[in-house]
Amino acid sequence: MTEITIRPAHNRDAELLAKLVITVQQLHIENQPERFKPLKADNPALIAVYEGHLADDNKHIYIAEIEGVAVGFILCVDYVIPENPFVYSKRDFHIDQISVDVDYQGQGIGKLLMQQAIRKAQECEADLITLGVVSFNQRAIEFYKSLGFSIQSHRMWIQMEDI
Repeated sequence: MTEITIRPAHNRDAELLAKLVITVQQLHIENQPERFKPLKADNPALIAVYEGHLADDNKHIYIAEIEGVAVGFILCVDYVIPENPFVYSKRDFHIDQISVDVDYQGQGIGKLLMQQAIRKAQECEADLITLGVVSFNQRAIEFYKSLGFSIQSHRMWIQMEDI
């Protein structure tokens, strides 16, 4: 069996992350083309987004590799929800993005990335781990449920042209 390694992303990985996000972005485009934009990995604006993420101390990015080839990543955001009249303060470790190259899906890479995120959340002493997933992505929903995640809320929408 091929060994999968997980490593922290480095400042020089912005172009690599821009390439790796294409898989999950394409899934979103196929299901909601009116909302999600086509991306090209060499888009300077996209690369700049990842340069910003890599420079942010509250963001943690890990890359999965097989024999030195990057095949997926996870991007997490560590932040505190401040106490207010409605809610208690909580330290939230939010999984903002996860993507595994389509050719490598089903090999446990996503699970290893999620396990790394959970370890980092524990290290950060997070109170909870959150993530968002669109309703069309039933495969991802079942994956997250298999890891113990549960649905906390439903976000609903209506397009104005449908009113």
